Amino acid sequence: MATGVDDIICLGDIISTDRERSDHCVIMLEARNVLCVFGNHDSVLMETAKGAPENNIVSLNTLGYLEHLPLRLERGKLLFTHISPLYDAKQLRSSDNDDARDLMPYLIGSKYKVLFVGHTHQPEIIDSSGSTFIPEVRKPVQLKASAKYIINPGAVDMMKPLQKQTISYGIFDTITGIYTAMDAYGR
Repeated sequence: MATGVDDIICLGDIISTDRERSDHCVIMLEARNVLCVFGNHDSVLMETAKGAPENNIVSLNTLGYLEHLPLRLERGKLLFTHISPLYDAKQLRSSDNDDARDLMPYLIGSKYKVLFVGHTHQPEIIDSSGSTFIPEVRKPVQLKASAKYIINPGAVDMMKPLQKQTISYGIFDTITGIYTAMDAYGR
């Protein structure tokens, strides 16, 4: 783990239709003690694997890993989920809601300061005033103490280079309240 980083948290959708990639991803997450929440892709593929184990979509180790993933993680005033903290696993599988702004009323009424979501895989910050923006890579964003935020850091996905999309993640400093968007290519 990087110096000064307390936790790495994955916001779900860790597996793909490629068994080797899925199994490798789970092995890496486990080896690095990465905390992870359950995503809708994980849910769909897990149900498919359970329904037709002869297809070997994922290994038994990967299936066991997925079965134990939580739908949400809490770290003080931070909440991490894939789509919505209000969803159960069935809603997660069938959700077509891609607008994180719909979660702002929930966030405003909660104890949480920041809600991290990953469903759209697109970097975005939404504040409680309704402002939405895409953070610039490597340009720190100071979160206001008086506001609440929904942050989607984007996605680290092996298929992204093929789709010519940014491979992105974020770093949040819990002490200073600074969020920095990062690009895996170092740009």
